[in-house]
Amino acid sequence: MFRFISIQVGEQSIYDLQFTTEAGSSENNECYPSPYLGETVEVRGIVTASRYFSSTRPDFFIQQSDDSILGWSGVYVYNINGNIYNAGAEIIIAAEVDEYYGSTQLKNISFSETISVNNEIDPITIGTGNLGLYCGDGEIYEGMLVKFENVTVESVNEYD
Repeated sequence: MFRFISIQVGEQSIYDLQFTTEAGSSENNECYPSPYLGETVEVRGIVTASRYFSSTRPDFFIQQSDDSILGWSGVYVYNINGNIYNAGAEIIIAAEVDEYYGSTQLKNISFSETISVNNEIDPITIGTGNLGLYCGDGEIYEGMLVKFENVTVESVNEYD
């Protein structure tokens, strides 16, 4: 019996780890799961935003800076190593690809390096109809910096 093993040498693009045409299974909380699920990959991107859940868990988003790619180029990083990555930092990280409630994420960072700082990524302008609630057209923009223009707010629901 033969077993094939795929080995990736060097950096993987965020686009490559995010893009897929396979919708996945809703019973397994999958929504277009990464073809690299469970593998450790090395990616380069610019930090676009951080989510500080605590001082020991400063999660963040990174996005490819390649202007030729208009989708599938952002990813969430579940960061338990405690390193803080500020918006605008271009970094290289090696981490495991995982799916969490329908979103692709990187976790278990085994390597990180800051390449440069004070970089900017322009958000992609999209219409509100391009986003879906679950596993819809918005999957292409998962983890990416986007903006809306000419939006009219008809009502606001406030929660306590």
